[in-house]
Amino acid sequence: MTQLEQTLNQFHDSAKWQSLTLDNHVWRYATGGSGDAWLMLIHGGGGDAELMFRYFVALAPHFKLIVPSVPTALDNMQTVTAGLGNLLDNEGIERTHVFGSSLGGWMAQALATQQPERVSKCIFSHCSLPQPKIGALMRKMRLPLKLMPMRLFRWQTLRSQPKEFAEQIPDIPTEESAFWMARWQHIFGERLGKVALLASIELQIDFHERTDLTTAPIRNEPERVLILYHENDSDFGAETATAMQAFYGDAKCHGLPLYGHVGALVRSEVMIEPMKQFLTD
Repeated sequence: MTQLEQTLNQFHDSAKWQSLTLDNHVWRYATGGSGDAWLMLIHGGGGDAELMFRYFVALAPHFKLIVPSVPTALDNMQTVTAGLGNLLDNEGIERTHVFGSSLGGWMAQALATQQPERVSKCIFSHCSLPQPKIGALMRKMRLPLKLMPMRLFRWQTLRSQPKEFAEQIPDIPTEESAFWMARWQHIFGERLGKVALLASIELQIDFHERTDLTTAPIRNEPERVLILYHENDSDFGAETATAMQAFYGDAKCHGLPLYGHVGALVRSEVMIEPMKQFLTD
């Protein structure tokens, strides 16, 4: 059994799973950990709570954790943030720190803006501010994806993953690569359907074209914001992180070496210490 498999088993052994149905959408979420403060971990696009297993195991000794699986059919940020707030209500949590990565980082920013009273410190990882050009790109992708047979989409996606993965994580051992390729196979080859993919497109359009972050109270409290990025992230690297840093009042910004966008997931161990230090300062 590999170290990753052992950590995943540790996550399953220690996480307490619950479900909450909101407007006919089932929110499944995990809780666990210890400590005085709560921390919500929000996964990226196509993911679920299980993909946050390394964060969960590493942070459980220091924080009480709540890790949602955001329903894949949700297509607007208002519904997402309302659901996240309902999960907090269900657990009796008044305020929580929030960590979100990639699409989860956009969700975390929306939550901090739309329900600021529920959020303490925020960590936005491997994401950006709303960018109309991304919204426009998603609009261009919408119709081709809608017309494309799902079998073809899955074949193209899974065919390109090993090469992209190797380029972003050049030093990854073979057994680790095999583990993550199996996770991608499960997500893109089995779990996600056409409805979920189109909803993800709409959710990204909603964030980039209709979500206003200018009223977020944390913009005036930069000590409550940490921005994390990998320097070789071709999507959301140093330039994007610098723009976020300025938007959030010269917030803390921490660049991590070597890896690309998937480093947020695959090399999460290099992110844990900056996260812990920021949240406990």
